[in-house]
Amino acid sequence: MDLLAILAPPAAAATLALGSLRLLVPLLPEPVPSQDDPTPGWSKPPYARLACRRTLALTGAAGFGAGLVCTTQPSTQLPLLLVLAGPTAALVVTDHETTYLPLWLTRFCGALTLLGGAATSLLSDHPTAFGLQLLAGALAAACFFWLVWRAGAGLGFGDVRLAPLLGAGAASAGWPCWWAALLLGTALGAVVGLGTTLWRCQHPHPLGSTFAYGPSLWLGLWLGLLLT
Repeated sequence: MDLLAILAPPAAAATLALGSLRLLVPLLPEPVPSQDDPTPGWSKPPYARLACRRTLALTGAAGFGAGLVCTTQPSTQLPLLLVLAGPTAALVVTDHETTYLPLWLTRFCGALTLLGGAATSLLSDHPTAFGLQLLAGALAAACFFWLVWRAGAGLGFGDVRLAPLLGAGAASAGWPCWWAALLLGTALGAVVGLGTTLWRCQHPHPLGSTFAYGPSLWLGLWLGLLLT
């Protein structure tokens, strides 16, 4: 029974992640090319072709790993955390493969996060206070990354849209977790960005120094939950 309780959240998260990548991502509209595109020489992989063995394996592993972290948290937080471990994993894998966080998939994950947050709040001992804590965490994360985006620090606006989802998830475990998730996600993004830049200086790539920031922010959430 204990083993079943441990494996159920990871299995559910991996199933949700794989289902989102397999069923939803191929239906997404392709972004319209823009003259302001910083990487005009790069051909983005079509969304319809992302559900290949490699990305399915990556998405399933990401969902399962995040689901394992869910087992370290109170069961009342599962409705919210499973959304972030499942469909949102498919969202950040899409970002990893294309450097795009599709608007429609982000909105879908946002709607599920809202529902999951409401369910988690109702399951808590103090629904109103807990719901306000989730809302504050989401708004604070959104405001912080909006300011970073406005400062022209190389952050895409898709990351600003992703931030409130992760902020709500981190706030569900308290403000120490919120700070840890924010700092760890930002630090991971900086390390990945530096490594990408150094690698592409030696191995020229059409993307130049552009890289997906969303996966680092997403990983920061789960590391924050583990450490706090």
